[in-house]
Amino acid sequence: MGMDFSEVLLSPWLWGAAGLVGLLAWAVVHFLLPRLRPGDLEKILPEHLRRNGVVLDLSPAQDEARHALTRVLVVGVRGRWLLCEVLEDAGSHSLVLGDPLRAEFRPLRLAGVKLNSFTTAFAGEELATDRIPRVLLEPPGDPGFHPRRVQSRKKVVDPQFIRAKLWFVSPDSPEGVRPADTAPHLAVNDFDVRSGQASGGSILNISKGGVGLELKKSLVGEHCAAGASMVLNLSMFSFKGKHFKSYWYAAVVRSVEEAPKDTLRVGLEFLRAGVENPADGSLRWTPLA
Repeated sequence: MGMDFSEVLLSPWLWGAAGLVGLLAWAVVHFLLPRLRPGDLEKILPEHLRRNGVVLDLSPAQDEARHALTRVLVVGVRGRWLLCEVLEDAGSHSLVLGDPLRAEFRPLRLAGVKLNSFTTAFAGEELATDRIPRVLLEPPGDPGFHPRRVQSRKKVVDPQFIRAKLWFVSPDSPEGVRPADTAPHLAVNDFDVRSGQASGGSILNISKGGVGLELKKSLVGEHCAAGASMVLNLSMFSFKGKHFKSYWYAAVVRSVEEAPKDTLRVGLEFLRAGVENPADGSLRWTPLA
């Protein structure tokens, strides 16, 4: 006569076997598999960055807005110090030895830990034999994951409802920008008869803090380098009023990336909002709300 199923469940042999399996699993996890100890990530991170050619955005450690001073590519490791080639420069020349920095990069997973940033410090610069500027960074510290985007982006699905005009000048330049008599240097999804420039690209996305554009290289030249200032006019269609509403911004180039078909993907950050002065047609700048 066979054993009842309830008797099997209550069998001390079954529970003993289950306990043994659990004990073995605990021993494997805690003794046989490698475990990270404090400081291990800092030790293995430099070589991982070099081996995978990771690009870093460097900003002052105390800058909560994380305005990138420069973008670099990790090309070498000296001990645990990082040797980096400068890809885009918007202010690294202002750094002095020992200046604390925050390095941010695309999220990666290392030893089971998700990372996208670490702290470091400026340790010097040099010029390679191929004339490419390089910077040396102190060993990474405090690696971790910190959300980078403060403003959520909205993808521009139908470009006919948003237009942009760009003036490649500083908003604080003496000559300024007078919309009535100053032709834009580039129009996107728009046409300005004064400059004769048809659409020079497309608008990719927009947020409260900035806009992403794809622009033709031949039309922007050197005007869209990281850190460059410009004046931007956005015209967005109001479905309620059935007309285009105009917005003015003092902007700065925060990122530039190569894109297909001889174009550049350019990220602009809004710094100030502009209001047109009806008296003389000039723009008056105010901090963003």
